[in-house]
Amino acid sequence: MFKKVFGGFFISNALQAGLQFLMIPFIVRALGVEEYGKWGLFEPAIYLFALIAQFGGNWSILKLVNADKMPVNFALRLCLKMCLWPALVSIVLACIWAMLQFKLKYAILLMPIIILAEATLGLGLASARAKLLARPYFLGTLGKFGVLALFSFINVMEHPFIVDTAIEWLAVYAIAVSFSAILVNYQILKKENSTVYSVDNEQVLKVAALKYGVPIMISAIFATILNNADRYIVSSTLDHKILGSYVVALKLAGVLNFLITPVALWWPTARFQHIEDVDRGQIFFSKMSVFFSLGYSLAGAILYFLAPWLLPILAPNVHVEFSILLPLIIGVVIRAVEPSLNIGLLQEGQTHLLIYTTAIGAIFQIVLGFILSSYFMAQGVAWAFLISSLFSVGATHFISQKVYKIKFPYFLIISCVIFPFALVGGI
Repeated sequence: MFKKVFGGFFISNALQAGLQFLMIPFIVRALGVEEYGKWGLFEPAIYLFALIAQFGGNWSILKLVNADKMPVNFALRLCLKMCLWPALVSIVLACIWAMLQFKLKYAILLMPIIILAEATLGLGLASARAKLLARPYFLGTLGKFGVLALFSFINVMEHPFIVDTAIEWLAVYAIAVSFSAILVNYQILKKENSTVYSVDNEQVLKVAALKYGVPIMISAIFATILNNADRYIVSSTLDHKILGSYVVALKLAGVLNFLITPVALWWPTARFQHIEDVDRGQIFFSKMSVFFSLGYSLAGAILYFLAPWLLPILAPNVHVEFSILLPLIIGVVIRAVEPSLNIGLLQEGQTHLLIYTTAIGAIFQIVLGFILSSYFMAQGVAWAFLISSLFSVGATHFISQKVYKIKFPYFLIISCVIFPFALVGGI
């Protein structure tokens, strides 16, 4: 299974990360720093509203396929039907947000298309992950980012630019996501299903899926706020040029997703399997926590070391403070380690506890971000991101251990996180 994920799935995510990285200079050049900063506000909002529309369906699919042994196409159909009403609510919320944030009527027209497409795409990709279907996942990933990358390149070749505002780029994004959603869902739904389920059984499965997925969804909403509140704090307290520079720093830190994403895709299925080990996963989980810590920290330290050469390529005319970049990279590393330290809160019947840890973490980051930004501007917001990452991961792990006790090598984990950055700092 590990080889399969790091074959098809790693290639898909490597392409995604590469295309996302290559697009940035083209988009920054076409939109300019201020409009790019505006686009940086759209991205997490779209993801947040898509989460609401999915209503936990992307996690429910993982449970239905791996724990309940449901055929993947049946699980996808069930979750698509489950998400109809939540999607309508999410669309209304998205339109209100777009109107209040940007006062753009075109955004209000585009948001329903984008939210539906993004939510459907997420369910399709979750289905592919649940069953380790590399082909649908590849098509879904490449469909979205391939179209975006191709257009961003064509755009800068034209004079004047075809697209030069955030709202115009939003229209391009709507086309790319819709195309990708159709590709991946068709690949999953066309599979033949030999198993027949009664309506009563379907209702039982739906209720069980909701009980599992909805608490994780609520937790994911708070996690999204936790991961992205910093850019909105910068937007509300500082000028748009600083916001654009901050978003560029976030994008560079996000290059770590090249490594994080394929592991994150593999982890939920691996976790389900190793909990059933004779030792309840003790050896596996303790080893993986060290591998996660060392691997992500090494990648983060290398990225920080290479930043002086990467930033001129990424955004040639944008100045990024390294005092902002460092805490953002370390914060991303810490949050990437969290899944390996959270075994208990993903147990069936315990997922609601994630809501408390992520909600507290999100509130903590927002309050700390506003306090530090008043003294240290964007640097304060970046350090609030790092501090809240430590707080959130620590709280999640503490409660997880109360539910499902694993003996972790804490000294080794902490050393693995600190050493690579200390080494780079000494060079």
